[in-house]
Amino acid sequence: MDDIELNNLYKLVIDNAMVGIGLTDLEGRFILVNEAWCRKMGYNQNYALMLTVKDITMPEDLEVSSLNFKKLASGEVDSIEKLTRYRRKDGTSFYANLSVSSVKDDNGKIVAILGIFNEVNDQLKIETNLRDDNQALEAVNERLKLANEEINKKNAELETAYVRLDEIARTDTLTNLPNRRQLEDQLLMESMRTMRTQRDFSVCIADIDDFKHINDDYGHDIGDIVLKDIANIFKNNIRSADYIGRWGGEEFMFILPETPLSGALVFMERVRISVLSHVINKDDINFSVTVTLGCSSFMSGNSIEDVLKQADLALYAGKKSGKNIAVKYDKRLETVHSIKKSFINLRGDY
Repeated sequence: MDDIELNNLYKLVIDNAMVGIGLTDLEGRFILVNEAWCRKMGYNQNYALMLTVKDITMPEDLEVSSLNFKKLASGEVDSIEKLTRYRRKDGTSFYANLSVSSVKDDNGKIVAILGIFNEVNDQLKIETNLRDDNQALEAVNERLKLANEEINKKNAELETAYVRLDEIARTDTLTNLPNRRQLEDQLLMESMRTMRTQRDFSVCIADIDDFKHINDDYGHDIGDIVLKDIANIFKNNIRSADYIGRWGGEEFMFILPETPLSGALVFMERVRISVLSHVINKDDINFSVTVTLGCSSFMSGNSIEDVLKQADLALYAGKKSGKNIAVKYDKRLETVHSIKKSFINLRGDY
């Protein structure tokens, strides 16, 4: 069989094939289509040869189609088989099984792209649509899962941030001890526990003696060091159940659960001695400080305000007696305090 007869045979095979056959150049322009291709697409031969692959591809499939065409034209892959969609001349679409491959000359150079497709039946279309819908739902579910994970992560971060902000709001920034706000909350909790258990707790207020002179003589930087050192001494001397915080300025508060006044005084004396034996050391500056402490006890029937006033009164008595002492509250202190207040008022009136 000579070349002319063979070429005629090739043409007869292509024209009579039941599947759509299209040949394009490396730019995607059609250079050959068969009758089945024209019949399924709705174009005549002459019009078809003015089209490109993009003209028969659904807009939403263009990106994937172009990527696959480039792979074939560049030789990255030799062939691709897939279920795809084609767009007819009237704008409708249909699914087809597509086999597309590169066409090479005798030297192995890619000269064209051959596509052969066969329209699938309605049942396969339905199955394909269902599969695509399921895949879309799975993708949505996956995105929702990732979104929920991200939301949970953000919520956890926010919760951590809120906890941290609350800690900051309740912590003295210089000493890292609980501040007055936190101490007041703790006093309320202990008072409620005492009313429930009928077991007293003690409150002690410690004041650094002559702290103003320390700031005046050495500067506020040294004053801050004193506050931090004293805070550490207090923390190292309390029990795990006890509570220590900065009440304000150079004053600190101890809350001692289920501790009577006599036990609190013994404890405060130990704290006082620990402070006295500590040396503040900064550069060439070395000195010791003392603290005065006033203690009172909360009993069922009392108020927190009463206990704080009593501790303040004991602290005042310690300051007036020479400082560097732990004093427990006694009702007699109120009489002495009242006499002194009256004497001051009389002098003021005079």
